[in-house]
Amino acid sequence: EALERTLHDLKANQERMLESERQAAVGELAAGLAHEINNPVNAIRLGVEALRDESDRRKIAEYLQVMDRATRRCRRIVNDFLSVSREPARETSVGIQQIMKDSLDLFRNEISFRGKVEVSIPESLPTVHLDRFQMQQILLILLSNAAEAMGGEGKIEVSLCSEDGHIMCRIRDHGAGIDPAIRSSLFKPFASTKNAAGGLVLGLSIVHHLVHRNGGTITLGDTSGVGAEFVLSFPCSVDMAGET
Repeated sequence: EALERTLHDLKANQERMLESERQAAVGELAAGLAHEINNPVNAIRLGVEALRDESDRRKIAEYLQVMDRATRRCRRIVNDFLSVSREPARETSVGIQQIMKDSLDLFRNEISFRGKVEVSIPESLPTVHLDRFQMQQILLILLSNAAEAMGGEGKIEVSLCSEDGHIMCRIRDHGAGIDPAIRSSLFKPFASTKNAAGGLVLGLSIVHHLVHRNGGTITLGDTSGVGAEFVLSFPCSVDMAGET
């Protein structure tokens, strides 16, 4: 009976610690949300003020375009944050190829990118155990980062493959790269990445959070100082792992 009570107390303490860590993480991300959303909100406010006294149709169109981009950015930031607050609905046999293709379609429709996206996706890959929606959020954030790191133009390389029982996803840009001084804190809210990774600080911390909640890992690839590469790894579904 004493052992049973001790085990019960240990379990209760562990649950309290996990809940405390979760609340701390959400609090950090909420602070990051307020910080990150401030720029597009200011762009909208300045656009509204400029439109009050503007009569040139060409300039009006330019202001409206800037405001439209800012509202899209706000929506993306909020959606990213909301994705963290929900528990992952992990499915046992998810084909990641279709998620990648859908994410690329959304990226092309929502993000202003004038460059080239090189895609390497095998026809056949083992399935994975993850949440489709959260995986799509992860990919959209990384693709958006890559585009912003190159000022909306350049080349993004995207690939999927199977290695040692894991699905590997690589997203690489050819921008300024990641400052070695901030590599260790890159996935924390408020890490200073504005000059290297497009300034999506909140996005990177959310990516790290969602990847781990879905049983995966994320690391920085070696690009020899040219651009930045993010490498995602997810274990293949148990029933398919032997086919890799």
